[in-house]
Amino acid sequence: MDTLKAILNQILLFFDAVGERFRRLPARGRRRVFLLALIFLLLVFLLAVLCISSCRRDASKTVAEAMDLNARTRIRGTLEAEEESSVRVSSDAYPVMTESEPVVETTQATWVPEQSESWTEPEDDPLDEPEDDPSDEPEATPEPTIDPEEPTPEPTAEPEDEPEPTPEPESTPQYATLKKHDKSDEVTTLQYRLMELGYLDIDEPTNYFGSSTESALILFQRQHDLKQDGVAGNDTQLLLYSDSAQHYMLKEGAEGEDVKALQEQLVDLGYLAAGEVDRIYGPVTIAAVQAFQKRNGLHVDGLAGEKTLELLYSDEAKMSREMQKKMEAEAAAEKKAAEEAAKKKAAEEAAKKKAEEEAAKKKAAEEAAKKKAAEEAAKKEAAKKKATATPKKGSKTTAKATPKKTATPKPTPKPTPTPKKDTRLDKFISAANSKLGCEYVLGAKGPNKFDCSGFVYYCLRQAGVSGQRLNAAGYSLKSSWKKIESINSLKKGDILFFRSDTNKSVNHCGIYVGGGSMIDASSGNGKVVKRALSAYWKRNFVCARRPWNE
Repeated sequence: MDTLKAILNQILLFFDAVGERFRRLPARGRRRVFLLALIFLLLVFLLAVLCISSCRRDASKTVAEAMDLNARTRIRGTLEAEEESSVRVSSDAYPVMTESEPVVETTQATWVPEQSESWTEPEDDPLDEPEDDPSDEPEATPEPTIDPEEPTPEPTAEPEDEPEPTPEPESTPQYATLKKHDKSDEVTTLQYRLMELGYLDIDEPTNYFGSSTESALILFQRQHDLKQDGVAGNDTQLLLYSDSAQHYMLKEGAEGEDVKALQEQLVDLGYLAAGEVDRIYGPVTIAAVQAFQKRNGLHVDGLAGEKTLELLYSDEAKMSREMQKKMEAEAAAEKKAAEEAAKKKAAEEAAKKKAEEEAAKKKAAEEAAKKKAAEEAAKKEAAKKKATATPKKGSKTTAKATPKKTATPKPTPKPTPTPKKDTRLDKFISAANSKLGCEYVLGAKGPNKFDCSGFVYYCLRQAGVSGQRLNAAGYSLKSSWKKIESINSLKKGDILFFRSDTNKSVNHCGIYVGGGSMIDASSGNGKVVKRALSAYWKRNFVCARRPWNE
């Protein structure tokens, strides 16, 4: 009963997830989904009709064969009965003569008693011909059909073909052991396979067995419960190149830097406490992964597989409800604080402006008073001179002394502030150059160990760009950054995204530094390198994103 309830719960969770995703689709997308579902149902109906008709044909054929077999059986029984009756009739018509019967008194023929025992002429008697013909003709037809399974030479040939699979164990490939610092074409093949299964970041393969190849091989051995020595022995390679090889995932008991990166991402999304980061994929981490899967509509199994990891490191990942409430509360508090700060600043500016206006008015009043006092003083001086002066007759009157005008000082214009240059791009490139030569480690994000997306995340943080850690595919879908689709339109500071020759999904990123070169954390080289965009990268270029203003 508990198992049935669990199955029903899983089915309900699945339909809830499908419904939620369907509701998030736009109207146009919903119509498309509806049409696809309708076409699918129509195909299922047609397939069911074909199956039913085929079953009916097979059933009718079987019934006909059974009826045919019954009819043949009845005919055979009838023929056998007729044959027996014909034998009885012949024996009655031609009785066997015995020695006790008187030979002399017979009127038909004078035969000798000895001849009656060996006489077989009744077969040629015309009385038996009508009965012999129908009995002989049907017997020839049913005999081939009575034993349809008699021709069985084919099964005898099968034992001759069966011994062929037995040499397979003898043809089991034997692989040469590969270890760190080896150089060969087999190492290139090994790297391709590790990239295909997700244990090694997509990169331009090399023929060198470096530390990153060793680390990826240890992850593969950890996944398959093999000896974790980083050496590609025969047993490891047999499993690696077989159909039984599993894609990269995290399950209970795993330990390492990649587990730590997963735990930190779960902390950022609110599914795990910061104190639970211990590099071990244990029960607490499994519970956190299950909560993330349930919240995001994934299959809840506690395993960090391809789909779970892809969503976990993307912009589409949903935070836990507690973290979402916390973020909303913090955002509301920040908004309120910003509004209060804006009001306070506006009040301060208004008070400052009012004070400046009052000071200007006061200054203008003082200047006006000074001017008025100067004019009055000038008038008094002119009146005094006029009273004391005794002009002669016929002399011209002296002109009135006019007071000199005092020049009012012009206000000095305020210097216009020059806009500050955005230096984030320079800091981004500087941070990338400063980490050249640092070790490549899957899942690491600094300060001295990186994978490709962890390196981009670290440089963005150093440039003052905040945000959660994403993988290469997640960064390539960041819609707030300008998308560059042509490799010929790149600018310094663009983030580049690539796929591989065997995998069409984005799984590598780097930083364009101009001059046809990029800086990236290279899994093939095992460190952060600066290199030219070779034909491999140009062939597998997907797009670029520009986080900076033009």
